[in-house]
Amino acid sequence: MVVISEIVREDIVHMILSGLSQREVGRRLNIGHTTVRKIWLKFKTNNSTKNVTKIGRPVVTSQSERRRICQISRCNPFMTPQNLKNCTHLNKNIIRIWFL
Repeated sequence: MVVISEIVREDIVHMILSGLSQREVGRRLNIGHTTVRKIWLKFKTNNSTKNVTKIGRPVVTSQSERRRICQISRCNPFMTPQNLKNCTHLNKNIIRIWFL
């Protein structure tokens, strides 16, 4: 995947704002029209062409709890989530997340 520089992204936005179609901008810059469209949509929604960091699933366990889960599972790799829950006093659903 080719990363498009910030300068080219700004050029795309300026060309579209000046009245060129997305396909014409793609032809002139030798970039796919779908890429131009995604950059344009990103500009319209965020008012910026910069990449926004993506936020993943929130962390449920603390660092020490994660270390404890890893430590116990390394010592006994055949331990069930229920047994791990009993050893660590954590929610069973949290333990299952680690084994998926």
